[in-house]
Amino acid sequence: MWRIARLSLLLLCFSLVLSASNVFTQTWMKGKITFWSYDESHKYGVYIMDADGNNVIRILDDEITRWSPNVALSPDGKKVAFEIGEIDDADIAISEIDNGKLINLTGNDLTQCALPRWSPDGKKIAFHSYRGSKYEIFTTNIDGTDLKAIGEGLKPDWSYDGKKIAFVKDMTDIYIMNQDGTNQINITKGKLNIRGIYCIRWSPDDKKLLVSALAFDDKSIIYIIDLNSNDIKIILNAIQASSCCWSPDGQHIAIAASIMQDNNKESHIWTTDSDGRNLERLTDNDMRESIIDWRDPDRFQIGVNSLSKSTSAWGEIKTQP
Repeated sequence: MWRIARLSLLLLCFSLVLSASNVFTQTWMKGKITFWSYDESHKYGVYIMDADGNNVIRILDDEITRWSPNVALSPDGKKVAFEIGEIDDADIAISEIDNGKLINLTGNDLTQCALPRWSPDGKKIAFHSYRGSKYEIFTTNIDGTDLKAIGEGLKPDWSYDGKKIAFVKDMTDIYIMNQDGTNQINITKGKLNIRGIYCIRWSPDDKKLLVSALAFDDKSIIYIIDLNSNDIKIILNAIQASSCCWSPDGQHIAIAASIMQDNNKESHIWTTDSDGRNLERLTDNDMRESIIDWRDPDRFQIGVNSLSKSTSAWGEIKTQP
């Protein structure tokens, strides 16, 4: 009788472990990923899809996004911020997903505006602009008011608590400053040994930075920087990556990249564990994807038809210690 009871208890524990594992998998796979894409006929667009790569939805069309690969999804999932206009005279605009209403935030006041990032409360946008002979970081309300420069630099990203902004300075170093531009601190100090930085993304717990950079061999490196220990770790390096971001739970990342061991050198969307393992390709088509954002799915209400899509898994990629 006791043996039967112990067996039943073990089976129950095993069942609970499997259930917990299934819940975890379902939790991180929830989400919406936004990305910019174009195909061989040079048709451009901004799309949203589920975190597992299904239900791909076009939300912005060719004319709006022709020069606008840098797209960011609002925290509530109802708007996207992106570049609009010619590359040398680009502005920052916001479009509402459900009705397509577009607001130009910068107008004719600035030129070469790029890389918009939302504040965590969805009330402000940070971006960079080239003015005079230098890049500057600006913030503005989402109605275009209160536009102001907060410091020299480029490629800003807002912390999840809204208090800090990480940004690039001198092309290869990462700084952190208060959201008003004060107290600028260099956290890398030349340690990355790279040619340039593509993007920086705060982790949801604000304890780490995810960094995509250009190496001297013209390939990409993806780092994770621990802000408590200042430890800098390479998690992926056999790639050509243009963009990266964290999953909403901070346990995974998404990248827009060409994987060098893959026969198809076009850039696609991939997900991986936060240590660079278990890489999986989400998009499987003839289009080239770039610039991604990943948000909590529970806030999304998009009632349009989806595009067809199939997924393909990819093996584990080697990482450097």
